[in-house]
Amino acid sequence: MVPQDSNTPVVFDVFTLVVLRRPDDAPEMSQEELDELQARHLAYRADLRWQGVLVANGPFDAQSDPSYRGMSLFDCDLAEAARLSDADPSVMAGRLTYDVMEWWVPSDSFAFPLAGRAIGDRRYLPDYEPRQADDPGPFFHGTKADLKPGDMLGPGYRSNYGEGRTANFVYLTANPEGAALAAALAAGEGRGRVYRVEPTGLFEDDPNVTNKKFPGNPTRSFRTQHPLRIVEEVLEVKGPDPDVVQRIRASMEALNGLGIEAINE
Repeated sequence: MVPQDSNTPVVFDVFTLVVLRRPDDAPEMSQEELDELQARHLAYRADLRWQGVLVANGPFDAQSDPSYRGMSLFDCDLAEAARLSDADPSVMAGRLTYDVMEWWVPSDSFAFPLAGRAIGDRRYLPDYEPRQADDPGPFFHGTKADLKPGDMLGPGYRSNYGEGRTANFVYLTANPEGAALAAALAAGEGRGRVYRVEPTGLFEDDPNVTNKKFPGNPTRSFRTQHPLRIVEEVLEVKGPDPDVVQRIRASMEALNGLGIEAINE
C-alpha cells in the first residue's frame, strides 16, 4: 500500500505523450527531399491539432542526446496515439521513430486553455486506498434540491464544476457554514438548503481541498461514493456573504475556462 502523508501526491493528471527520435538507421536524403518531408510532417501535425487530438507539440533544443527530436501530447489513449504516429510522413519514411507513454503529473499542474476542455485523466496513485476520515461529525450537505428526512442522496448527478461531468462522489462537511456556501454555489433554481446527513459507508478527505492552502483538512470537507441519508433540514445556518459567493463564482468560471476539473476519481 502506498504511504499516505501530505508529501505524497495521490491524485494525478495522466497525459498521453509521444517522444520522437531519430533512429540509428535513418535513411540518407538530399536536402531537397528533407525539406519536402519536413513540410509534410509539419502539415500532418497541424491537421492533428486542427482535429483536436493533438493538444501540444514541439521540437527539442539543446538536448544532451541529439537523437531526441520533439514531443507531442495527445488527447487519446496510447494505442490511438501510436496509430496516429505511425501515419506521420517522417515516421513512414524512416527518418523518425517514437516512444509512446503515459505521463503522471500531480493534479492541476497544467492547464491547456487553447484546447477549450479538460485534458488528461484524473487518477489515484496506483495501489492507493482511500482512508476512512477521522471525524465524528455531525455532517451537512448543501444543495438546492428539496429533500425530506429519509431521502437518500448519492453520486451520479451533474457536477457544479468544470464541464459539469457526472460526479462519482457526493460531498459532505462537518462545517455547516461550508454547506451553506456549497448550497449557494449549487446549480439550479430556488434557495440554497442545508441538510444534516448521515453517511452510509466509507468517506474520505476531499482531495480537492485537502493539503492545499493549509495542511490537513481544516475545512472538514469529505466525499463518499455511498449515499447520504437526509436527517433534517437545518434552517438556522447563516448564509454566506453575497460578495463572497460572487468572487467564488468568478474564480470557478476562470478555472472552467482553463479546463481545470474537480478531482472525480
